[in-house]
Amino acid sequence: MINPKKLFLLVLLAVSSTTAVLAQKLTADIPAAYKNDTTYAFLDSTFGHRIPASIRVVGLGDVAYTAAEPVDFSKHMIQYLVEKKGFRTILLPRNNWGMRRLNHYLTSNAASNADIEVMLVKEVTKNTIHNTREFAALLGWIKVYNLRHVNDPVILKGMNFFPPPTIIYLMSRYIMPHDSLRGIEMMKGWSTKLRNDTFALAQVQQWAADKAAIHARQPWYQELTDDLENIGNCKKWMLNENMYNGQVFFDSCMARQAVAATADEKKTIIWGDNEMISRIKLHKQQEGKNFGLLLTDMQTPFYSILTDFSGKANIHLISENKFGPAERSAGKASAAYLLKLKYPDNGGILFPDDFTRLQVPPLFNIIDIYGQDVTYSTSDPIKPFDALVLFTSLTPTSFLNQ
Repeated sequence: MINPKKLFLLVLLAVSSTTAVLAQKLTADIPAAYKNDTTYAFLDSTFGHRIPASIRVVGLGDVAYTAAEPVDFSKHMIQYLVEKKGFRTILLPRNNWGMRRLNHYLTSNAASNADIEVMLVKEVTKNTIHNTREFAALLGWIKVYNLRHVNDPVILKGMNFFPPPTIIYLMSRYIMPHDSLRGIEMMKGWSTKLRNDTFALAQVQQWAADKAAIHARQPWYQELTDDLENIGNCKKWMLNENMYNGQVFFDSCMARQAVAATADEKKTIIWGDNEMISRIKLHKQQEGKNFGLLLTDMQTPFYSILTDFSGKANIHLISENKFGPAERSAGKASAAYLLKLKYPDNGGILFPDDFTRLQVPPLFNIIDIYGQDVTYSTSDPIKPFDALVLFTSLTPTSFLNQ
């Protein structure tokens, strides 16, 4: 749940004096404004003119995946973008083969059922950042929306190659429905005690090659091709001993998946963390571009909304191979922290021009699932983000499997 502390929207008027700007700011209780407004008036007044019809992709970045406030804000932004801006695809940093089961439920004629939604989230996202009540609630909202818009549904897509689909999944989803005799023959050669996945994968790849001439344009065959590509990318990534190079490869693969996912020209929301949704160089290395910069290079411009905090983050993280409560503080170089020193209990929504007026750098925090907290910036002329939503403190999301 959102922390009851008030957040204030910084509506920064175009005046030269920082003091005058802040004196004229419009204050608003942001949680109450967007949580209870079914007409989305607050979000529309803030972002409506900044996200015109020409914007096809919007990125939502969470400062920490396990923080309730950014997740809740992103959920309401998704609802606003779907209802008022016509967005229909939601891309997540998850494997696409797992998302298919969720989509089957979301696009079916079955009535919305909160128990089923929780069960699906538990099974499909077990041991991941999306295994939360907040994500289950978002699925419930999408399900109800889709039942009212059966000819124009919202769908989920994954762009992560890890974990890759299993051989059994490939067999049951593709080979058995389309070539059961060949599937039975292949499985006879696989040991029931110790199956050689390399040998089995080679057989699946050969089967796919044999069917290409006939089925290449079929949707199921395109899914199979994507799955096999993801298996190959996962293998390359796991064999890469250099962590930095591995991250660059990981982001480049996800960027290509995102570009492919937007090829149908449906308006797309990409929901990830700040490092992913910003436009930055990884670890200050000029040759290493993050997901956001890569996406921009691939001629897929997007509107980037990040989140941040100025005080304490009491969230869940992995430490010493254990997942549990932890506390982190905002980086002292971040814009959120510096603004707190000037204006206690600050919060709000900032845009690129505001940082010059406020005389703070556009630096933002990132806390990964392992508790590594970094303050990022960029020396590039390109904007690292288009909007930064500030919270004073962070509380944990509600995980389902605990």
